Amino acid sequence: MGSLTRGKILAKRINVRIEHIKHSKSRDSFLQRVKENEKKKIEAKQAGAWVELKRQPLPNRKWGAPGSISAVGRSGSDHLSPC
Repeated sequence: MGSLTRGKILAKRINVRIEHIKHSKSRDSFLQRVKENEKKKIEAKQAGAWVELKRQPLPNRKWGAPGSISAVGRSGSDHLSPC
C-alpha cells in the first residue's frame, strides 16, 4: 500500500502492538483443502482412477441462475432472465 505525498508514492506504515495482530483465516481453509486433495489423490491412485481436484462453482440457487434479476413491483414479483 502506498499514499501519494508531494507527487511521490510513499509506503504506508502503521504502528500496532504484537498483541493486536492475528493470522488470517483464509489460509486455514486453503491448507485444509490441500490435505483433502492429497488424501483423494492417494485413494484414487490406489484404486487406479482419476479424481477431479479443482474447486467447482456452487449450484444455482432456487430463485434463479447467477446473473438473473428479480423485479419486484406492486403487483408481486417477476423473474427476468439475462438471455
